[in-house]
Amino acid sequence: QRFHLPTTVRIALYQGYLLPDRGLSTLVHTAAYLAQDIVIVLLGQSFGAMERSMQEMIDKNGVSDRIKILPAVPYAELLEWTASADLGLLLLPPDYSLSIRKCLPNKFFEYIMAGLPILASNLDAIVPLINGYQLGQVQEELIPERIAASINQLLADQERIASMRAHVLHVCLL
Repeated sequence: QRFHLPTTVRIALYQGYLLPDRGLSTLVHTAAYLAQDIVIVLLGQSFGAMERSMQEMIDKNGVSDRIKILPAVPYAELLEWTASADLGLLLLPPDYSLSIRKCLPNKFFEYIMAGLPILASNLDAIVPLINGYQLGQVQEELIPERIAASINQLLADQERIASMRAHVLHVCLL
């Protein structure tokens, strides 16, 4: 609603801090390869000039209709915003640092609480959870064309995404 998108548009959501170590520039480049009815939304607090830099990159790459930036929302409202998406993105670059490779960020649990299937990078703590509980899919290569292909395939396969959502919601009940 915030962006006046048609109800047929599906949203792949990144939520969290807008920082250089989060792989967000890769998501900007990914947007060019998405199906016409898919938009990436970046929801979170920016530090320094990061939001302005991201918006400049979005404009320069001509993908302002495919990727949107929203400022952070109050935590009490976060899950409602999160639940309005169709897929949670957790594509942190594992090679950035040991801290990133070993992380288990809050957004993982927030996506689950909101009932979102997750597309995640190959992070040590997340891969066994994604695969073991069938919560989504692991993205081995963080290449824009490959990420877009995964997003497109996941969101086009209604049966598969519904199955993942059911597994995510089941985990919430455990």
